Amino acid sequence: MKKPKDTNHIGIAWYHRDQWQRLREVSTDVDKLEETYDQWLWWATKHIKEMTDAGMSIGKVHIDIERLIVRCEENGLEVNSSSRAQYTAERLRELDQNREFWQK
Repeated sequence: MKKPKDTNHIGIAWYHRDQWQRLREVSTDVDKLEETYDQWLWWATKHIKEMTDAGMSIGKVHIDIERLIVRCEENGLEVNSSSRAQYTAERLRELDQNREFWQK
């Protein structure tokens, strides 16, 4: 039995085409990132569909790469999958107050 859509909220980092190359330049785990923005967009769109089909509410957390870099520098972190996930979670908490943020 599927849970109601509003019980599982998940945020996904949402990158922008014009910042994709910058993300690849600063990430210490560039090997874990798709080579192109279009490859990443295909992957992200596919996973959003899978999660919404499973009854989850997905929120696209728009990530500004320069802000991510500053946050990592302030906290002595490398830009990698862990710090990207932490930053996404922080931004999600900020955005979560707006219920319209969640896709239906």
